[in-house]
Amino acid sequence: MPLESPCPICCTSCASGPVLIPENGHVGPFSVQKLLPAGTLSLPISQTELVNVCDHSHGSEGWHMFLGGEALLPHLTDRESETLCRHLDFLVEHKFLSVQSKVGDSGTALILRVYIIPYDLPGVQGKLRVRDEASVSKPARLCLRNVMSRIIQDKSLWNAHDLEPSSSSPRYLFNSDTDNRTLAEIYSDLPSPVLNLNPQQPESSSLHDMISSIMLGQPISGLRSRLYPYQRESVSAMLLREMSESDVPDPLYIPVIGLNKTVFYLQPATMEILRECPMVAAHHGGVLCEELGTGKTIMVLALVLATIDQLSKPEESIHDARPVMTPLAFRHFPHPQFEAARKHLSRRSPRTAARNNDSFPRLLEIMLHYVRTSPDGLQLRQNMEWLQNRGLLSLIGLNAPFYLQSEELVTLPRPRRNRAKLGFRKMYLTSATLIVVPPNLLAQWSSEILKHCLGLEESDDALRFLVVNPKDELPAARLLASDYDIVLLNHETFSREESKFDRAKAFTWTSCECPCYKGTRVPECSCDSSGFSPLFQIRWKRLVVDEGHVHGTDRTNISKVATLLSVERRWLVTGTPTTNLLGINLRSSEISTDLQYPEDVSETDDILPSWEDLDPASPDIDSAQTTNMGALSPRTWTKYDREDLRRLGTMVITFLQIPRFAAETRLFTSHVVHSLFGTSGPQPGAIQVLTQVMSSIMIRHQIQDIETDVSLPPMVQETVLLDLDPLAVKSYNALQAAITINAVDSERKDQDYLFHSNNAAYLKQLVANMSQLMFWHVDERHYNVDELVRVSDTMVEKARERGVSSQDVDALREAKKHIVLAANDSLWRAIQTNPTPEIPFVFTGIPQRVLEAWSELSYTATAPLTSPPPTSFLMFPLRLVKLRDIILARPFIDEIKLVDAGHAQAEADKARNLLFLQTVRKRTKGAKKRVVEENVRETRKAEEAARQRQDKVLEMQNELRLVTEKHAPKTPAAASKDKGSPGLIRQIPMSRSPLANARMLTSRSSKLNYLLKEARVLEHYRSEKFLIFSSMPLTLAHVADALTLAGVMFLQYTTASPVHIRQQYVTTFETSDKYRVFLMELKHGSRGLNLISASRVIFCEPVWKADVEAQAVKRVHRIGQTKPITVKTLAIRNSAEELMISRRAQLKSQDQKVSSSLTDDFTMRNFIAVSQLLHTFTPSNDGNPSSPFFF
Repeated sequence: MPLESPCPICCTSCASGPVLIPENGHVGPFSVQKLLPAGTLSLPISQTELVNVCDHSHGSEGWHMFLGGEALLPHLTDRESETLCRHLDFLVEHKFLSVQSKVGDSGTALILRVYIIPYDLPGVQGKLRVRDEASVSKPARLCLRNVMSRIIQDKSLWNAHDLEPSSSSPRYLFNSDTDNRTLAEIYSDLPSPVLNLNPQQPESSSLHDMISSIMLGQPISGLRSRLYPYQRESVSAMLLREMSESDVPDPLYIPVIGLNKTVFYLQPATMEILRECPMVAAHHGGVLCEELGTGKTIMVLALVLATIDQLSKPEESIHDARPVMTPLAFRHFPHPQFEAARKHLSRRSPRTAARNNDSFPRLLEIMLHYVRTSPDGLQLRQNMEWLQNRGLLSLIGLNAPFYLQSEELVTLPRPRRNRAKLGFRKMYLTSATLIVVPPNLLAQWSSEILKHCLGLEESDDALRFLVVNPKDELPAARLLASDYDIVLLNHETFSREESKFDRAKAFTWTSCECPCYKGTRVPECSCDSSGFSPLFQIRWKRLVVDEGHVHGTDRTNISKVATLLSVERRWLVTGTPTTNLLGINLRSSEISTDLQYPEDVSETDDILPSWEDLDPASPDIDSAQTTNMGALSPRTWTKYDREDLRRLGTMVITFLQIPRFAAETRLFTSHVVHSLFGTSGPQPGAIQVLTQVMSSIMIRHQIQDIETDVSLPPMVQETVLLDLDPLAVKSYNALQAAITINAVDSERKDQDYLFHSNNAAYLKQLVANMSQLMFWHVDERHYNVDELVRVSDTMVEKARERGVSSQDVDALREAKKHIVLAANDSLWRAIQTNPTPEIPFVFTGIPQRVLEAWSELSYTATAPLTSPPPTSFLMFPLRLVKLRDIILARPFIDEIKLVDAGHAQAEADKARNLLFLQTVRKRTKGAKKRVVEENVRETRKAEEAARQRQDKVLEMQNELRLVTEKHAPKTPAAASKDKGSPGLIRQIPMSRSPLANARMLTSRSSKLNYLLKEARVLEHYRSEKFLIFSSMPLTLAHVADALTLAGVMFLQYTTASPVHIRQQYVTTFETSDKYRVFLMELKHGSRGLNLISASRVIFCEPVWKADVEAQAVKRVHRIGQTKPITVKTLAIRNSAEELMISRRAQLKSQDQKVSSSLTDDFTMRNFIAVSQLLHTFTPSNDGNPSSPFFF
């Protein structure tokens, strides 16, 4: 039939005669009705006559089938169209696309209708799924990405009306909006849980009832606390994830919608397109990653209680049947499945076959089997007393359910040929949940269980839980599986079980031969399985790992044990799944991050270099760049994103063992990660795939949804900039001078240069020393100033001879000036060599003879001070505490005896220090001996301060006992004792003491002075408590000295404290009003702890990693907090600390990641390399009033 409206391509015969419809037109398996009408492409053509273009074949509505690039090339007007035509040729030839063409109404463009041919097209016998990878599939992916990114969906263009398109702004097949979100932003944007119950599921009725009950706010049996609405949603989502048996859509495929609203599904990495979205097996677990401080612990407890009687199911197997058995049924029941199990074992153990199965099981025996294999809904807990009175409880306990697992199904790292089969492994089924927590959270989880869950005396549904302390032995597997609902142990105990996985002991051909319980046929098993951990003999219902980000690597023992365990449902609980996935803090609009300047900056202060001056083209920049027209180009993902994704992939594959990815371990990398790291940014659809994968495993709420249910008190964050004390300035400048001399002398190259890549360890130590120095740090070698002074003159001359720049020569001269200042200061030198590296305090009112006897610094060294006044002198805190103890014990001691006591104390300290140095020298040899001595000197100081004396620990434990006693009446003697030592001090008449006028003015650490000033707040506000964080134990030791001297009660949480003592510290701090300050080592105290009794947080130095800082702050700013929170970070002005804060804020504002190490950041590294000398300021005592020696 003739065409109704022939286009300029048609020849005369086609325009007037019948048309030819090819196979890939509108008939046959490639009919366009079976394909996806994706949209159109427009090729600009010249307005000359189209010659030799018509091939006499047409598609639907008279459109021509695409002829190929060779026929069109003479008529195309640009090279880009030529490339596009060649790509279309390839895709049409290999059946990826079907394309029709027609000249548009304008006559200047060839309009192409593009139909996508799905891989699962019916009627082609699966041929489209079998293509050669090298010659077809790989080049096709490149062609498809080029073509599909250009396809426009416009109905007018679909009809070749290019003069009047439907819309002025074209809509592309792929969303053309540039998605420049960082991984952290994608994480924060994940949708809140949506509960979709499938009515086709066989268990949907009971599951629906359970979730509906929770969502309506009805109490969960055994849970004392009430859940917030968002917590109920999370628990319901976890239940749905655990109990749903229906397959779920594959998250690796994204929907692609055609012009006719038909939906196909695309895998962006492979460019595979399907008519139907693949369905994959559901996984029973995930990552509970709700915002920090939003109650993840109670969500887990609610999940446990909601499923408390559900029994785990045998691990699925395609090799053998795994019936659920009990010892009674296995020995005596005549059912075929039990007969088959006995027959399996009888191959090697003839006794197994000779069972007493001649009698049919009695009703009681059937009941004993049923209640153990199907306990859910039987309400056995409510009838414990009834069962006990009838002697059935013991029988039920002995009849623990299990299944037999064949050895062949256990994954072996390297299977050996002709290896003898080891038999079967007996796996107990359980309703218990195994919860693994960090060592410092074991006691807190236990207290949270007691806080949120009903006890045995309150309810029949009480939670039965076992806390496995580090030195405890685990119960036998049968008891562990039957007697508890929660088994709680720490990461270290869990990791040690890896050494107890002995495959030879796990599998056996023998079965239990233990005698039966008196008067019954129930075996009373006492089989010994020593040497093989009971954890591996149980099919756990659920494994929960708190602070689960530890599973970002598969190289730790904890990950190995988690992999070896047989678990039905796996959950990671963490607020920060990876380093850079932080989410957004609650009430972020009420967080202030102002810089606080206690003193005005003088006009002579150095101006901090700008980022532009330091880093004109930083390689760390990974944010989207702006074009000249102001449009954003795609953001290029960085190595930090790749590391976060690697850790996320390890969690998915190794711990969660999600079937889709565990079956093919490279799938996460090939289908999720690679497509994000294109040279021009993520490939189309790659971010949507990542979002779908994260949503499929993570459960978290968006911040605005949480804030509708709960509102935390406001939080103010401040950075307090301080000036270094003059003594510390000399140390700082001496260190900076050494950096300058090294840079010029090494010509900033080769290994002699401190910042050479081979010196990473030395550079890391330098940065640590510099950070410590800004609180307080001494060097027994006086920072090598004597040697530097000796060679400085010749160094300047040699530099001139080498022709170094005038700037470097001037820098050497400035460095020399400062090392000479330090070398000539007798007080500074004396402080550096003090046997105990303490911070000196300025005192006044101490008689000269007492001072000379008790001070570790000579009187002549301290007297020349001009500020503070000459009547003030320096003393170290440990001697001061001992001096005060003598006065308190003997308030009327005269000056002569006090002087004698000082000399005696000096001799005792001298002998102790000499013994210590002799011990060190025996352990160290070679040229680095003095360096090691110095390191050990400061390490010793930190450890001694953190390792509290036994009487201090006993004092804390006594306080803990007092606050936990309920309704304990106090006797008059006890009330008097509770007044504490400060009250006793005030009752002693001190007017006749030689130290009656002694006053403490200040210390020589500006940061410590600020902390002491803050601590004085405690005198006026009895409800205030402090957390003081530092990454350096030595800093906390200095703070502990000062608080002891100031009479402030504190606790200290560091590595040196045993784990069980640290747990008691947390409980005591939270329950006692006696201890108002908690000193916390950052790496141990920043995660997991609940310390809402505190409302003030102070960081002694800036924290480079935002996730560590956020975790620390969340110890106090979390659910349950009622007081406004103040967070202060102390930093030294014009130093690397001030730049660190500014740099981190800059990276955050530009949505960039911070480097894993401070020295990996170009800006920070450059600032440290270009040494910045500090000016000395005159210390003032303003705002720091003197304190009497006896408080």
